[in-house]
Amino acid sequence: MDEHQIRRLKQLVVQPSYDEVVGAFEDAAIVLADKIIIDHELDETMLVVGMGADFEEFAAPVCASLEHHRFKISVNCFWPDQTFNPNLSGLGTPIIDEQDGAAGEMLVHLRASFIEDRNSHFDHCVIVSSIVADVEPLASIVRRTREVSTFRQVEVRCALATEHALAALDGIVDVDPLVTVPDIDSTYWDFERLLDRRPLKLIPRQSQWLLGRQFPELRPSRDYGLRR
Repeated sequence: MDEHQIRRLKQLVVQPSYDEVVGAFEDAAIVLADKIIIDHELDETMLVVGMGADFEEFAAPVCASLEHHRFKISVNCFWPDQTFNPNLSGLGTPIIDEQDGAAGEMLVHLRASFIEDRNSHFDHCVIVSSIVADVEPLASIVRRTREVSTFRQVEVRCALATEHALAALDGIVDVDPLVTVPDIDSTYWDFERLLDRRPLKLIPRQSQWLLGRQFPELRPSRDYGLRR
């Protein structure tokens, strides 16, 4: 990435706005796709896994670029969700009350999924996420991906990651960010709320690109950054 793109990514996590985030994510996705293309062979079988919150803005341009370069990919998408558990199971993030006592915990589960080729084997699996700042949403997707498919190698590619998240994910999965920063205040859930501008959010937000992959008659006309 050039210096302008790096500054842009660092700035958007300080003062995120919808238009800035969408533009920066799509630009970074094309750069990231180019790196994947350089690092892998065209004849490799590849599983690309995205996250529900940013699939349209980040994973879709990556997938579109890979297919444009004639990579044959299979695609999965998972939608993490948070629920409050008043008890302490030890599986979630503890919530501390005003008296510094444990009020319960936040658990992460996957409330929806799209899996193209269940129980298939791939040479390589690439999990793509725009921002890796909190661990559990991504760790949940890594665990689920390993349950539904097998592969020789798996890695996470992202636009930006925090040093804390990289340290916490060490030993779970290899993470290759375009940009690394010490820490940010925003989380996966913050970007999910920012990108989902629907007035009603009763069901998970769906990517237009992913809908078009399932139903060709709904395929969007946009080029996902391929003509930039």
